[in-house]
Amino acid sequence: MIDNLIYNLPSQHLGVGLGVATLLGGYGFLKYGRHKKAKVESIAIMTRANKDKKQQVKDWMAKDFANRIIKWKCKNKGEEDNYLLFIRDIFPENIKIGPFGKVEWIDPRVSGERWLGEFSKVNASDQLYELEAPPGVGKIM
Repeated sequence: MIDNLIYNLPSQHLGVGLGVATLLGGYGFLKYGRHKKAKVESIAIMTRANKDKKQQVKDWMAKDFANRIIKWKCKNKGEEDNYLLFIRDIFPENIKIGPFGKVEWIDPRVSGERWLGEFSKVNASDQLYELEAPPGVGKIM
């Protein structure tokens, strides 16, 4: 019965139906295309914001690390060049010293040139950075 109705539709109704379907399909495509473009643009903005926030945190962490070095070197006159003591005192979770004072283990993340290089560059006489709360702290993301 349904087959008979479909096949016996006048051709003018079929043309109008196809026209409406095409129009609706085109509208859907345009709407989806605009939505997709807006979504891509918002992702790009979020990505830039994330990169900016990541750089702000990275800068803050570098200043905080320098402040820790300066303060430690001021308190440990005569030992200013002893990186292992600095790590033991400030980041004890990253080093294991045996009963006779020998280093048994040090976390490879803190034994590289980045941390050691920064430790070597910073002096006890350097100016401390004035730091507020880290970026993003206290704000709802």
